[in-house]
Amino acid sequence: MCRLNTRERADSCGRVDRRRSPGGRRQIACVPNGLWSGVLFALAVTALAGPSRAISSASAAQESAPSSPPPRSVERIDSVAASVRGASDLPGLGVAVVGVNGAEAIGVDGLRQRGGDEPLLVSDRVHLGSCAKAMSATLAAVLVRDGAIRWDSTVREVLGKSVESIDPSWNDITLIDLLRHEGGAPANPPPEAWAAAWQCTDAPRDCRLAFVRALLESATSQPRGSFTYSNQGYTIAGAMLEAATGRDFESLMIERLLTPLGISSAGFGPTPEAHGHRPNGDVANIDNPRVIAPATGVYMTLEDWGKFVALHLRGDGGAAIPLRSADFDLLHGIPESAPHGEGANSGAAESQERRALGWMAAERPWGGRVLMHAGSNTVWFCVAWLAPERGFALLAVTNQGGSKSAEACDKAVGAALEWHAQRGAEAKSQPSSP
Repeated sequence: MCRLNTRERADSCGRVDRRRSPGGRRQIACVPNGLWSGVLFALAVTALAGPSRAISSASAAQESAPSSPPPRSVERIDSVAASVRGASDLPGLGVAVVGVNGAEAIGVDGLRQRGGDEPLLVSDRVHLGSCAKAMSATLAAVLVRDGAIRWDSTVREVLGKSVESIDPSWNDITLIDLLRHEGGAPANPPPEAWAAAWQCTDAPRDCRLAFVRALLESATSQPRGSFTYSNQGYTIAGAMLEAATGRDFESLMIERLLTPLGISSAGFGPTPEAHGHRPNGDVANIDNPRVIAPATGVYMTLEDWGKFVALHLRGDGGAAIPLRSADFDLLHGIPESAPHGEGANSGAAESQERRALGWMAAERPWGGRVLMHAGSNTVWFCVAWLAPERGFALLAVTNQGGSKSAEACDKAVGAALEWHAQRGAEAKSQPSSP
């Protein structure tokens, strides 16, 4: 069960805004309890603003990489999805259990569109919302490995030629500051810049730079090092990656991260098959402006999402991705100087959570130190829970936004966890081969 509690959200996130801003964006914090044993932390969820129209989708139909793993047998757990979806009155719902080699079980139930007759399929692309932030942070790590940019590259150093009138308060803000939500970027975009982002018809990279220019010409919203969840910060980071490489963010994401992992279904914008729905159930297959794609805007199948998640479970990119264990320690918020084991104090643990890039971190009895993120463009909702120490992850997604969907995804993850535990118990009970 996912309940919203204003006091707990404020304590966890530091800054919570339930009101819709003039720019139309709001912060929603989902605090699961019950199965999750109390408050975890707050997550900001992207909310749409602007005209109710679909943004043209730049579907990226790339070929599978030669390094893709061989076809694997994925078990179907449609009954797990059905048990939650029916009770929650949602159009469609999907759930997956992921291991170090990718999806081990996937279940879907329901419809592509409420009132329609086309069933939701395992092959349908689902919108990941802010769960794409982990992908952006991982892409940044790849480019750091390439030598194209550094974690401590500053906003002025990288974007100074493109944005001549950067406010001095941004001078020392670094790439890693932005990816940790500690770079002073505002929680909500300036209304004029947000409206212009909706109206921009230029190439996404050009529209993104115009949006970033509007952000950087004003002072930072809070001091460096102060945690404020911000799509704007990730958008600035995306613009830095573009400036450092001379390539648009979308192409970088596809070519340097997704294709090498064998992900062939990814794209940006509204989902091509299943339709999103507003919290009241109305069909609305829309998405945020492409300018904030580095923060939220990727779609792909559940199985392909599992390929990315498996990378973080393994903690090593192998031949496909030039990242090693030290890179994943940084991404997961475990710097070399951080304390480990039972002697780690709570203050250090909280600091480690803030250091995670694209993830939130917590301790759970069933998973040890786990990574988590949720995402929504207000017409989809998804959540990912990773237990790298135990080698598995749980994913859930529904094609409707709102708090009811957050609760349903929480329940779906809980049901998937029970299925995973039962399967493990059954495997242990099998007699060993002579």
